[in-house]
Amino acid sequence: MKYLPILLSLISAISFGLAIYFIFMNTNEFSNKIKHNKTIIVSLILLAISLVIIGFTIDYIVDIYKEPQDFKKDFSKIGTYGDFFGGILNPILAFIGIIAASLAFYAQYEANKQVQVQFEEQKKNDYVQKFESNFYNLLSIHHQIVSDIDLKTKKIFHFNKELESFIKENKFVDESFAENIIIESESSSRDAFVYIFDLLDYFLWIDMEIYYGNDIEYIKDNIKDVNKFHNIFKNKYEIKCNGHILVSKFPDIYNTIYSAVSSDLGHYFRNLYRIVKYIDNANFSSNLIQDYKIKYDYTSILRAQISDAELKILFLNCIYYHGNEKFKPLLEKYTFFKIINRANEENNFFKNYSPLYKEEAFINSKKDSIIKEILDQKNFEKVIIKRIVETSGEVEQA
Repeated sequence: MKYLPILLSLISAISFGLAIYFIFMNTNEFSNKIKHNKTIIVSLILLAISLVIIGFTIDYIVDIYKEPQDFKKDFSKIGTYGDFFGGILNPILAFIGIIAASLAFYAQYEANKQVQVQFEEQKKNDYVQKFESNFYNLLSIHHQIVSDIDLKTKKIFHFNKELESFIKENKFVDESFAENIIIESESSSRDAFVYIFDLLDYFLWIDMEIYYGNDIEYIKDNIKDVNKFHNIFKNKYEIKCNGHILVSKFPDIYNTIYSAVSSDLGHYFRNLYRIVKYIDNANFSSNLIQDYKIKYDYTSILRAQISDAELKILFLNCIYYHGNEKFKPLLEKYTFFKIINRANEENNFFKNYSPLYKEEAFINSKKDSIIKEILDQKNFEKVIIKRIVETSGEVEQA
């Protein structure tokens, strides 16, 4: 019995020490698992207090048992024990009160923090859910617009008989191709885009052969057809962007074909621009790189819905006035043309016109370093189209 109070005091000290350790220790894995369990901490503190009380009580009983006469005659010893217990327990109880209050405040803080985290998480999930609902609705509208396109090929030549005559009579292409182009038929949905691009590609190829072709003798042999081409597309332009200068009749060629099908293509491009702009305006993360990656995934979903012919016409549309200022920077930002293999394209179509885009439009932007470079570029160079007045050599703004 002599050493029992000492043993109980030792156990009490260990229990109290463990309680303090669990409260303030936040580094190792064990403490991270147990630091939120307030029951264990409070139990250890109560155990420590109980053991102290039991220890002193046993010590007191032992003293009474050994010297019962002294306690019968002199009750001052009991007062001494009372003072001793009061001197020890009062500070301990005060400290326990502080610990209990601190634990209560801490528990409330953690609860509020958890509620805030859950609220932010729910807010983020609601935002993504709302975004995706609108995004897929816009995609559905996109598919509906494509499906509703019903192009009568004769409509393109109805107000421009010279165009039809040129295709029939020129010697730049074989007869079968000319017949397929001018044959009266209807092209719907994505077939319409194939037809429109074939027509654009046909005239743009002639344009490139005239200004940049290597076979001068071939051009001279077909000079009558060349002159007819110049009569249909009267203006020559200097197209400049990113330090690249291209002399071409592209604006006249594109405008001639686009004007004939603008009722379909205009609606198509406006909706497509709105989808990309909607993605770009979204805010998924405060981390710019992470935010870009999420947006890039959505633009990739959009790009997957677009056929090759649509992509090529979109490529041309954003060089022309319609999409140059607003749409083209977004396509460059989200590397919209990365699936285009410029080296393998026939007629050097993309080789001639791709320098008018930033290189970012054709690269894979999955690496953080490339994304950072894209996001750091605040300004973009607009395509400048100037009409060249060939008679006087003057240059005028188109």
